[in-house]
Amino acid sequence: MSETRQAKKTKVNTQHASFKVLVFDFLYRLQHSGAINMFGAPAVLMDNFQLTRTEATQLFTEWTEQWNEADYNDYLKANNQ
Repeated sequence: MSETRQAKKTKVNTQHASFKVLVFDFLYRLQHSGAINMFGAPAVLMDNFQLTRTEATQLFTEWTEQWNEADYNDYLKANNQ
């Protein structure tokens, strides 16, 4: 099997901590931008991270359940927003 074909079969571990940090950072940026209503975020995750609807919804749900204003403010301060 060629490297290209093998690479396409590689699946991201959506439960890996470093992947979640990446996705959650993306969601904070998306929220801060005001570009969309955040209930549309799973579709954006699907497009940007090549996730299934189920994976995107699970990650978005986890992000919303752990979201709090103090963490969001810390994120803004850390990113000079």
